[in-house]
Amino acid sequence: LKDAKNNNIIDKKKISILLVDDDSSARESTKKCIEYHSYSVTSAESVLQALDILNNKSFDIVISDINMPCMSGIDFLKKINKIDHDLPVILYSGDVGVDSAIQAVVNHAFDFIQKPFDLHCLLRSIERAVEHRRLKLIEKQYKKTLEDTVEKRTFELSEALNKVNNSNKDLIQRLLMAAEYRDDD
Repeated sequence: LKDAKNNNIIDKKKISILLVDDDSSARESTKKCIEYHSYSVTSAESVLQALDILNNKSFDIVISDINMPCMSGIDFLKKINKIDHDLPVILYSGDVGVDSAIQAVVNHAFDFIQKPFDLHCLLRSIERAVEHRRLKLIEKQYKKTLEDTVEKRTFELSEALNKVNNSNKDLIQRLLMAAEYRDDD
């Protein structure tokens, strides 16, 4: 991966991924495959555990199975969107129905992959999600800088306008005093 701004290679080990799957063998094999490609992966066996982890640590990407007990991956996606709408969530499922795919898209899943998935397909999706996340963070920083600059300039203009108004009041006061002085002569 390359950082488009500086054309530097992005250190994949700094990319943090939360992997959520109730199937322990699928979760562990997927985790090992992703880690093999130098990403940092934290895994959770349930959505509730994943939500607890998300409350204590930030991630660059979330990858989750859709079909899980207690809460579906779609409901998990909705909760993530409330926490961080810009966090890319890649959903996957072995039971791919049109309804699942539509729900994933409607609820802003970054990608939807059918199980069993091709590892290269998952890695491409992760790379696109990393770039998407990076661009969203740059956009957010740009907006913050722009808002700060506008606020600063607005304050400066307000101060300058106050000085002009005070100068005008002072000038009017002096002109009135000069007019009164002339009238007294």
